[in-house]
Amino acid sequence: MQHLEWFDEQYPGDFSLNQVLMDFGASVCGAAKPRCGECPLRARCGFAKNPSFDSARDNKRKQRSIRGYKKVVVGILIQDKKVLVSRRRSDQTYAGLLEFPGGKVEEGEDERRALQREYLEEIGVEISVRPAFEKLVQQGKKQVLSFHRCRILAIQNSNIKNPSSKGLEGQELMWVCQDDLVAKEFLPANKKIIEQLKRSRM
Repeated sequence: MQHLEWFDEQYPGDFSLNQVLMDFGASVCGAAKPRCGECPLRARCGFAKNPSFDSARDNKRKQRSIRGYKKVVVGILIQDKKVLVSRRRSDQTYAGLLEFPGGKVEEGEDERRALQREYLEEIGVEISVRPAFEKLVQQGKKQVLSFHRCRILAIQNSNIKNPSSKGLEGQELMWVCQDDLVAKEFLPANKKIIEQLKRSRM
């Protein structure tokens, strides 16, 4: 209450505290650009003390800005301290570059189920999928990539355990040690998360 004298000049005489607070919120606590640096109540403000409020607001704004974007799921399958990667075929864009397996999320699917389907259809492996550890927005392609760690539950493609093999769609598959990922030629979006994998425990 000791801060209420701040309003005296703007609201001389009798005033409604509720009206003052609403006007204060509209002028200082704006959703787009809150003026926290000018706020006399900052020391007692829950928003200022909890940065996650700001992150939650930014996340909601980001979600609104990417409505209609295509969702793509990417799986990081780790087995015996090696990561499964796929080489893009000659008839695909970025032919010859490596990528972590995955694909598009179809209508009615959530990300984890979509990744399980893609691995089964393209690799011949049943997997468990953890929640996304990273999401990247590709503005030019209007798509959102979510990256998930996975592990093998069952194998239908018996060649998958070989150091180098073929996927069910003819793509080259290989197991790469974590330390060797940086030296390989990956898709640009995949490169952004390789450093995270290098720092994490396998």
